[in-house]
Amino acid sequence: MVNRRNIRIAASVITVIFLIALVLLFAYSDDISYKVYKQKSYDNTVLYISDIQEAIAEENFLEVSRIAYGHDISLSWNEDTENFRYAVYASNSYADLFSYVMRIAASDSFTYSSYTPTSMADNLRQLFKYSDEGRNRNPEYAHFFDAMEKSAAYMLRTWLYILDDVDTLKGYSEGQLKVLMEEAYDEAAKR
Repeated sequence: MVNRRNIRIAASVITVIFLIALVLLFAYSDDISYKVYKQKSYDNTVLYISDIQEAIAEENFLEVSRIAYGHDISLSWNEDTENFRYAVYASNSYADLFSYVMRIAASDSFTYSSYTPTSMADNLRQLFKYSDEGRNRNPEYAHFFDAMEKSAAYMLRTWLYILDDVDTLKGYSEGQLKVLMEEAYDEAAKR
């Protein structure tokens, strides 16, 4: 017959083994999930790298951003993305700016938010910063960055009546750019 003492020992050993396995799983779960995420990101990069390069060649800024974020493209872990990393960064800033401007343009009346003009100014500054860095790192994409900056200036001119050209906008300090965006935003709110 089975001794009750042996059953308790066996149950205790199984419980201890189970607890050790759980502790190890929890201890390494972040590392495991990070590696899985990193591999998935790398696989997506390999799958969609030609799509991003095609969108850059076509100067389709919103598509570059959509592909990179929509498919979780790894920009920092993968040296294959070095050539177009700043094109994606600038495109993301452009897409965010575009989103703010289109929300303003599409709305008959919108709730004023002091956050919006600041975010718009920050996105425009980042777009210029990433475009300059991208031109320096990869001159073959200069056409892409030039077209994006011009498109951003045209968008601001068309929807917010900011008449400054790219060079003037790039010359503004952070504070000047925020004031410019806030004034344009205030005017748009009145319309």
